[in-house]
Amino acid sequence: MRYLCKRLCVLLWTIALIPVSVSALEWSLLSSGSWEYEGKLVTREDLSVFLPWDLSLRAQLIDSRENIDTANTAFSGGLYHKASGSRLLYGILDDSGLSARLRKLWSQAAPFVENHKPSSLELATAPSSTKSPCTALFLGTPRFGALAGFASLVLDEAFNAAVSGGIDIYFDKKAAFRLEGFYTSKELPPRSSTTWFSSSPPLPARDFELYALSAVYTSTFFDIASDWALSKTFAYGQDVYGNLSLGIGSRPWRVSLAADGVGGRYVGSDGNTSSAGFRLGSRFEYFWKQSSHLTLSAILRAPKTGVPFDRSSSLIAYQFPTKFSAKLGPVPLNLSRCSLGFSRDATSWAKVQDKAEASLGLNVGPIHTALSGNAVFLSVADTQPALFPLPNSSTLFASAKVAGVCSWRLGIARFSVGLGYTLPKDKDAVWDTSFRASIQGKPGRLSLEIASPTFPDDWTFALSWRFLKPR
Repeated sequence: MRYLCKRLCVLLWTIALIPVSVSALEWSLLSSGSWEYEGKLVTREDLSVFLPWDLSLRAQLIDSRENIDTANTAFSGGLYHKASGSRLLYGILDDSGLSARLRKLWSQAAPFVENHKPSSLELATAPSSTKSPCTALFLGTPRFGALAGFASLVLDEAFNAAVSGGIDIYFDKKAAFRLEGFYTSKELPPRSSTTWFSSSPPLPARDFELYALSAVYTSTFFDIASDWALSKTFAYGQDVYGNLSLGIGSRPWRVSLAADGVGGRYVGSDGNTSSAGFRLGSRFEYFWKQSSHLTLSAILRAPKTGVPFDRSSSLIAYQFPTKFSAKLGPVPLNLSRCSLGFSRDATSWAKVQDKAEASLGLNVGPIHTALSGNAVFLSVADTQPALFPLPNSSTLFASAKVAGVCSWRLGIARFSVGLGYTLPKDKDAVWDTSFRASIQGKPGRLSLEIASPTFPDDWTFALSWRFLKPR
């Protein structure tokens, strides 16, 4: 609590002194954070000063701590040019685009065309205990006729470089082509086995290189995108990753297809290994008036090409028209969205896991409600399991959960109440509940949350805030 009061005092003094020191310049200040009672405290101060020639300076301080004596403090800053999007940054970075798609492959969504985002670099706005500060230069050019280009250089603390660059060609208002390349090299630290029978062998310090190329074409009716990467690692080997995606149609219907695969010796852009695998994705969408649309999708994954798929997920979702309404007696009832999904993980035949999930969003008068539920089942397979979850004689119930959140607004105040019920097999059922109240206006937002993950035994209290002094 003493530390929280100290940080608030520093913030108030900063706000009071800035107009004196930069009275001739425009500036903005963002302060946000969260505090859990007897838990983590995270604070963030973000100051931007706007200079002539379309330039701006940004300074950011993020502090995260479990207690007063243990802190993770990160300072970052940047110089920005608004017209071209160019920037010079120092600190912990968030990147998007090709380099981000080449790491943690299976934790990302299937590589549909819309997931091939252009590259960009920005300062991270959340604390990190795993990332280290980097120095980055991102250069973008204004659009010259049908052409625009970009290039970036990122240096980590050991001065290992990651270089990327590309060009955008705009054929007309609705058709464009982007070609992008990426390269990085570094010395990876030694790696030891974590257990006696670890599948990952111990490795010495080793040189690593990654080459990648991406191409994306988008138009009104037809889209195509592809990424390819080659990693070379001394004493470990070399391997490739590749993806290809297609999009056909616009409105009232659209079909999207995607596939990607990676070898077992592939090393991602962050220097971490990735398990081998092959993935297929498909999606069908149909659009009606008033933003309503239907989505059908399926994702399949196999440990490599040429073998049966052992993981699958499927989803059907419908978004109701914006003006859709019904009557629940004298109270208006508005449905917003509903979905139903199924997944299967059959990587181990001795423990095949199936999961079913459902959600429903609706408004009852002024109250916004979100309902969700899931159920997990386990089974044993003697032969190759079916591609999608189908019950058999060995299927057993494992767990289930239902939850609901209701929220409503009264002037500048907003309230929400959540309630959940979890029923695991052979264990006691668990109730969880939460209450959140917030006040939001032009200066910012202040929120208080009270929650019990194991009602009524354990309780947590959290305070969060976000205040902005605009330009």
